Amino acid sequence: MADYQDENPYASPQFAAEPAVPETHGIWRDGDELVVLPRDMKAPKACWVTNRTGFVLRCRLVSYSRLSLALNLLIFIPLIGFLLYPLVAVPLVFLGYLRIRTPTAWLCWGALWRQWAGALACGILMAIAFGLSLFAGFSMSLTAFLMSVPFIIAGLIGMTWSDRLTIGLYTRFGENGTYCIRGVHPDYLARLPAYNESDTTSATTIELGESPFVEPAL
Repeated sequence: MADYQDENPYASPQFAAEPAVPETHGIWRDGDELVVLPRDMKAPKACWVTNRTGFVLRCRLVSYSRLSLALNLLIFIPLIGFLLYPLVAVPLVFLGYLRIRTPTAWLCWGALWRQWAGALACGILMAIAFGLSLFAGFSMSLTAFLMSVPFIIAGLIGMTWSDRLTIGLYTRFGENGTYCIRGVHPDYLARLPAYNESDTTSATTIELGESPFVEPAL
């Protein structure tokens, strides 16, 4: 007697299993550093500083290059700074020497208020510096301009190092349009894939029809 099996006409149809959606995208670990590509980043929802889950918000990190710091000094040239800044900055952005997109981090409430307090302090310093330099321009007062210099220096230092001083994160420019961030919790880094340079493509060249001023959706 032949051994055979008939198909069950009442059996449920079988479908191919859908591939699992990756937890991360555009974010890696490289030793003790976190490497992100802001344009494509999909990060695990936990605080980068404490690795806590629950209430966390996406907040933009501060990242400045030497070129951008030097460019910011143009703003404080009395009377003509606001005219010089866009004339110099816009061409540098389109040529790829300056980056508009900066990384955003998941932060818990404890880290958030420290970052906001640091940003507020920097904003106050920069406002005082700009007010004094503007007054110096209209009044032609050398004394007022010299008084603004310490506030300018303190404001620029604060803008550059505020995240490192307040929440312990230090951001620097990486290769192929990436950012490298130090100070991320080791347990958070442990859940990320290892970084390989082939995982990223150059983001310094602006694609045709794309505006460099458009921020990625959160």
